Amino acid sequence: ILANAGNNTNAMVTPSAFVDSYSEDKILYKKILVGTSEIFEYSTNETDELYNVSFSYAGENSGNYVLKDIIAIGKIFEYAGENLGNYNPVIQLIAPNKLQIALFKSSYNPSEKTTINTEVAFSNNNQNLFSEIDKENNNGMATKVGWNQLLYQKKWTLKSDVNFELIDKNYTSIERIQNIEFNRDWNIENSATDSQKLLKSVLELSKNKKQNVTYGYENLAFGNFFNGNKHSLFGNFTNNKLLLNFNSSLLSSKTPVENGTFLRYYVSAKKHFNKKWLGVLVNAEKNERTYNSTSEIVDLSHKFNEVEAFLGIGDSTKVFTQIGANFRTTDSVQNATLNRVNTSKTFYLKSNLIHNKTANLNAYINYRTVNNVNFQNEESLNSKISYKQQLFKQFLTLNTVYQTLSGTLPQQDYSYIKTEPGQGFYTWIDYNENGVKELNEFEIAQFTDQASYLRIILPTVNYIATHQNKFTQNVVINPQQWNFKNGFKKIISHFYNQTYILIDSKQKKVPKKFNLNPFNTNNNNLLDLNFNLNNSLYFNKGNKHFSTTYNFIKSQSKSTTTIDDIENIIQLHQLQFEHKIGAFWLFNFGVSSSKNEINSLNYANRNYKLVNTKFLPKISYYYSKESFFSFYYELKNKRNTIDDIETLELNKIGFAANYASKQKFIAKAELNLFKNNFEGNTNSPVAYEMLEGFLPGKNYTWSLLLQQKLNSFLHLNLNYLGRKSETSTTIHTGSVQLKALF
Repeated sequence: ILANAGNNTNAMVTPSAFVDSYSEDKILYKKILVGTSEIFEYSTNETDELYNVSFSYAGENSGNYVLKDIIAIGKIFEYAGENLGNYNPVIQLIAPNKLQIALFKSSYNPSEKTTINTEVAFSNNNQNLFSEIDKENNNGMATKVGWNQLLYQKKWTLKSDVNFELIDKNYTSIERIQNIEFNRDWNIENSATDSQKLLKSVLELSKNKKQNVTYGYENLAFGNFFNGNKHSLFGNFTNNKLLLNFNSSLLSSKTPVENGTFLRYYVSAKKHFNKKWLGVLVNAEKNERTYNSTSEIVDLSHKFNEVEAFLGIGDSTKVFTQIGANFRTTDSVQNATLNRVNTSKTFYLKSNLIHNKTANLNAYINYRTVNNVNFQNEESLNSKISYKQQLFKQFLTLNTVYQTLSGTLPQQDYSYIKTEPGQGFYTWIDYNENGVKELNEFEIAQFTDQASYLRIILPTVNYIATHQNKFTQNVVINPQQWNFKNGFKKIISHFYNQTYILIDSKQKKVPKKFNLNPFNTNNNNLLDLNFNLNNSLYFNKGNKHFSTTYNFIKSQSKSTTTIDDIENIIQLHQLQFEHKIGAFWLFNFGVSSSKNEINSLNYANRNYKLVNTKFLPKISYYYSKESFFSFYYELKNKRNTIDDIETLELNKIGFAANYASKQKFIAKAELNLFKNNFEGNTNSPVAYEMLEGFLPGKNYTWSLLLQQKLNSFLHLNLNYLGRKSETSTTIHTGSVQLKALF
């Protein structure tokens, strides 16, 4: 196939179907006859002769198959008829290729004021090493000649620069030669298939870097396909606190099909008055292209005019405020003429109101309205307000950020693909025991050997317009600076408190309305939410003598996909105590109470409300700073308050040891015994969550980790994990890792 394809990628395709054995993890097809044509039909019948088929997108009405359904393990395609679909049962072949480039450069200075530069490059681009066809297109050449001349130099300097580029149509470079806007700048829709000739000439008059003006002329030709002439004028002047910048160009282009004129100009002026400044800018484009045969205007023609004015006061490097307004009109082709399609107004403010060693307050607000002729009007609000403050010699630290954003949220689909055990993140549990992998039957794997599936986010072209509020607040109370005081301040110095709040919500945009309250997250327009409240109160922070930490966490998340809307609410109260007894013993104690709630819109079996309690004492013996062994006991109680069907009482005892040598060797071992007293349906999402992947009854786990630092950048890790339950066989999992750090 590749030998006969030459450089034609459309010919580099091959039928993708091959006979395959039945597997519940594959989407398979059988062959059937439709008239005299043999086509593929989705099948789950083990007795059929089954084929594994890959489908490639062929273009609208250029294929014979259409996408019928999306299931957990992939996409199912269905025959639609000859050229009535978008996909074909073929795969694209990638031909081996080779690109070689040789480059020669030279520079010659016949005088101090003259420089002549030349470049010659040769390329050998073999796009298909398997084929002898199209070999004549492999070799290409590109040349560039430049002449830089200093014409006059006194108070003002006059320089000229002339460059000529010739690029053969078969020349191929590794990186792009022209800038990314090259085609748009020259009114070229597609890459030309002929050799390129580009003449550039520049005449620059300058007086230091603050005053200069440059005129440029360019001619671009692609054989008989395209010819364009561009004139440009740009520069800047700075004089007596007045700053002027301008950039303009006029393009005249011709092709066998159309003629075009492209006018662009940008002018900005800014004047300073002591600690004030005033500015204005004008920006415009008019790109008018007409067909040669009919003089009708080309649909890609457009025009816009933009005017902006702004006023500022203060020191732009410290405390200042600037306000501005921008007005723009846009024309596009409507009924074969350039007509107004929208008008936009933008008002903005940017400011730094407070700027000193202990406080900083800055703000940026941008409000924009767009009045569309053919579509619904739009408005957007993008803003950011940031405030930082340190009070009472860093006793109290505040950090507040509030943002609003106008954007979009993709309506995403996803599927799961099977991979090697340990290479994925999800496991499949057949909750309804029908043998079909359904999207609501995948869970995050608790153990490496069960992690056999990856979740793949599928591309989408569907988006929902959103308004986003983001609020973060960090408050730190740090009286530790009073550690050397007496009395009440001495007592208070043992404490430390940190509070963190994050609210990030995306809501469906409502016309002529913005929900600016970041705390208003209980409404029907909410699409996505990440809420987190975390407060930590420390006593003797960082000290192992009666060190106590109280944590309060409340989080809420919501995600919206085309498959389901899921909401998760968690609330946790946790108390941790740590105390060193003598020189070697360390006592830890933890107790917590939590609630965990899941609400699924489309899958009722995934809904639960868990009430959990946890009790965990631990005693450790340290025979060196990094070597110790520990004994611990853990008691957990979990109850699903929806119908009170599922309950769990977990008792766990364990032993852990850690050894670290001066030879950079680390060994860690752990042994655990679980006893799960579970009541309820074990084959359900809530049971998997409550049991954390284990089974009812007795469960055992043991692990060993060995780490050796071989040298300054090589680390060797050996990891082993074993587990067993009353009703299952022993499962052993091991891995070896060699890590190089650079």
